[in-house]
This record gives sequence, structure tokens and C-alpha cells, in this order.
Amino acid sequence: MTGATYDMLRVERVNLGQPAAQTAAAEMERIGANHALIVSSGSLARNTDEIEKIQRALGAKAAGLFTNCRAHSPQDDALAVADAARTANADVFITVGGGTVIDTTKVAQLCLTEDVRDLETLGHYALGRAGTDEMKTCGPITARQIAIPTTLSAAEFTALGGATNIETRVKEAFVTPDMVARVIIYDPALCTNTPNDLWLSTGIRSVDHAVEGYCAKAASPAIKGSFVQSLKMLAQSLRATVKDPSDLSARLNSQEALWLGSMGRSYVTMGASHGIGYILGGAFGVPHGVTSCVMLPAVVEWNADAIGKNGRSELAQALGGGASGDPADLLRRLMEDLRQPHTLSAVGIKESDWQKIADMAMQNFVVLSNPRPVTGPDDIFEILSIAA
Repeated sequence: MTGATYDMLRVERVNLGQPAAQTAAAEMERIGANHALIVSSGSLARNTDEIEKIQRALGAKAAGLFTNCRAHSPQDDALAVADAARTANADVFITVGGGTVIDTTKVAQLCLTEDVRDLETLGHYALGRAGTDEMKTCGPITARQIAIPTTLSAAEFTALGGATNIETRVKEAFVTPDMVARVIIYDPALCTNTPNDLWLSTGIRSVDHAVEGYCAKAASPAIKGSFVQSLKMLAQSLRATVKDPSDLSARLNSQEALWLGSMGRSYVTMGASHGIGYILGGAFGVPHGVTSCVMLPAVVEWNADAIGKNGRSELAQALGGGASGDPADLLRRLMEDLRQPHTLSAVGIKESDWQKIADMAMQNFVVLSNPRPVTGPDDIFEILSIAA
């Protein structure tokens, strides 16, 4: 018998199906916060009145607004958000948007807490950065997040902030336990403003969490069940959203499935789909959710023996196939039903790029945590050839 220890996520409250603006104001009152920096996607602020609604609901407690977070969370954006928080005297962040906004703010929380004001100092907090003599750790976060996600990236449920090194184009990890959102507000009506392709591709990101979480070496029966149920709900609700983008019940079901699939993520390490996906995003600009659309079926196919017959059967049934179905093929069918790209060529990755991807992948601890051991660049080439 092997022992294990599990630390619970420090999420205090999840609000489901309630109007975002009024709920955010009520949560600020409940936790005793007085000055909120709202960090929003630029498109939501420019093209809708959703941020104005939140500002009106907060009144004088809306102390500032930042709308310039860029894709893949460049680390200088985190510094800029922290500067805006200092100017606003913020004691809480309210994030409204997808994984880019939430992850950028996580790293900004570290910068605010530790008074980090430059990229060189920030680098000393990056997990495992090469050349860092002594990794620093962040103390208790001084201003936490009320997250209002508008995609299905699930960034709100992790205590890890990913931000891209602007020199190397490598996405680096910054970790501290209370970097996870303190409060999460899921408002499916607000999410109808999200472009449907973005909603669906980030939904596949949550599918990726469920599949790689289930397949992870450290996954126990206590958490495997939540991954399987999450996968089943996502496969159904995402297809329902394709049929009717205005179906708020389907969107809420996807958000609940995301939550369910996030319960065990802190206890496992994702695998090669996530790891190679970080490289496709940071170094080649492939959108965050689309990286999972491309890599997950190929990695599941490559991992078939490590997943095992029973594991393949359980995944296949969750994806809507029979017990003898092939989960890799069923995942490809899901991508097709959601009208998402699922090959490297479809997202502009050429065979001439593979060597760079392989070299970077062999330095990525998530790739090296894959359930079927990745022993060298040739293994990465095999996976990429399946995804081609």
C-alpha cells in the first residue's frame, strides 16, 4: 500500500448561475474588501456593457480597470497589472475573462505581494527556471481574486499561474497555494458574449484536464470518478451548445463539469498533451484551447498501452461510445462535432517545426510526467506524427 497526502484547494465559494455584477458586489461585501481592480478582456470591455454593469454594482469600490492582457500572458503584462493594483490601492482583484486574464492576474498577485517590479526579479520566482541560482517563494497573497470566467479554461481552479517569458517564449509556472481564486462566479448568460469557437475550444481544454487527470500516474479512485463524470458532462453539453449557443443550461452544465474535473487536478500532473500544448502556444502562437484540440487525441493514442484496457473502456463510455470504443477516435469525433481543428497542419505547424518542439518538450516537466514515459525526442516525433 502506498500512502498519499492531499491538500485541499483554497477556493472559498463557487456561485453558480447568478448575475455576475450583483454577485461580485455581494462577495466584496462578504469578504470585507474595499478597493477592487477589475482585470477584464479588452473585447468584453469594448464591445459589451458587462464591465460597466460590474462597475455600477460595485460603486465606489470599483477602484480601477485594466484591459490590456495579451494572449499567453507575457510576464510584463503581470508587472503592469501589479502596477495598476498599486495605483488603485487594490485589496482584491475581480477578473472577468478567460485563462489569459486569470493567469496574468495570478502572477500579478505574486508581484504585488512580493513587491516585484521588474522581469529579472520575477524570474527568481519561476518554477525550475534554468540559470536561477535560488528560487524564491511567495508569501501569503495580499490581494486575492474574485474570478468571473467567460471561457472553460479552468484557470480559476489552480494555484499555478502560467506566464510567458518574453525572451525565450517559454511559458513558466509561478505557484503559491492561495493564488487560486478565492471566489468563483459562473454566470452562463454573461458567457454568451464569448465567441463560440473560443468557448468550445476552451471546453476541449477542460476535456484535456479530465482525460489527462484520469490517466495520470498519481490518479486514485477517489478522484478518477470526478474526471470521468466531468468528461461525460462536457461531451454532452458542448455538443448541445453547438446546436443552440443560447442554451444557458448547456453552458451552466459545462461550467459545472469544469468544476467537477478541477477537484482532482491539484493532486495529479498533466501529461504530454498539456506539455506540448504549452510549447505550441508560447513558441508558435496556437490559441490555448486549440492546443488541446490538436494534441489530446494523438497523446491518448500514443498512451494506449499505459492507459490500459479498462481505462480506455471507461474513457470511451464517458465520451459516448461503447465499452470497446477507441477513446482517441472518439475524441477526434468530438472535435469534428464541435468544428474544431485537430491536426498540426490545420493550425500552421510544419514538419520543419518538429525538432524545435521536441527539443523544448524534453525540457518540460509536464511532458516528462506523461503516463507512458517520454524517453527522448524520438518519442515526441512519434506523437507529432500522429497529430500531423
